Amino acid sequence: MPHVTETRVHPMFVDMTSFTSITKFVTDFSALSLPLHGLVNAAGEAMGPAGRGADGKMPSHTLVTNYYGPFYLTHLLLQHLTTSAPARIVNFCSALGEFMGKVDWNDLRGEKLVDSDPLAAYNASKRMLSMMTKEMAVRCKGTGVDVFAVHPGFAATNLWHKSLRCYPAARAFNVAEEWFAQHPFYGALPALYALSEPHLQGRSGLYIGPPEMFPLMFHTRVGDYWRGESRDEAACTRLYDLTVQIVAHTVSDGLQ
Repeated sequence: MPHVTETRVHPMFVDMTSFTSITKFVTDFSALSLPLHGLVNAAGEAMGPAGRGADGKMPSHTLVTNYYGPFYLTHLLLQHLTTSAPARIVNFCSALGEFMGKVDWNDLRGEKLVDSDPLAAYNASKRMLSMMTKEMAVRCKGTGVDVFAVHPGFAATNLWHKSLRCYPAARAFNVAEEWFAQHPFYGALPALYALSEPHLQGRSGLYIGPPEMFPLMFHTRVGDYWRGESRDEAACTRLYDLTVQIVAHTVSDGLQ
């Protein structure tokens, strides 16, 4: 990664639970006329508040935070990334999602997840994100935009600190994080590697991060998706197409 001597940070606000906020963010970013060489979707929620997203358009707060929000943001910024190519998209996925996440094809909007196990909602959202990542890598082939999924390992971020303590699993994960998790720096390593490693140019679709049995080691390991539907190309394509339809019907202007 080249050393940068002069930088300027331009903070901008976006609420990933609100399609309205995401649309405004993209409009404001476009007005800056800046190139876009990297997009990291790191927003995440586990066992958070029940109910809808901020603008009320999606029934599951967790599903829109972890999946539909990042999907919509990425879709709107894809032309910017293509124009600025070479560029990269990096999506934060999850070991729990790979182990336990299941796609409910009869409830992709998450209507049932509102009142069900909140951990199941998290796992489903992360499974869907990894599947979307794999399919987007296929669709971006030849555009100069590479797409990667990353797994941070077990890092002491604020993910579980912000979970609702009324859930026993949330309390358990929070205690485990206090005692065993690594510094957030190590959790960021897979994303930084995916975003900046020159040898990854043109190797879109990889899954980067610790192997499933060693969540505290090998943070820049490059491999394939671990298991389940994330390895099913037909399922990934189906989910992507259905997601486009769902988002198009949800946002007022549709999805071009």
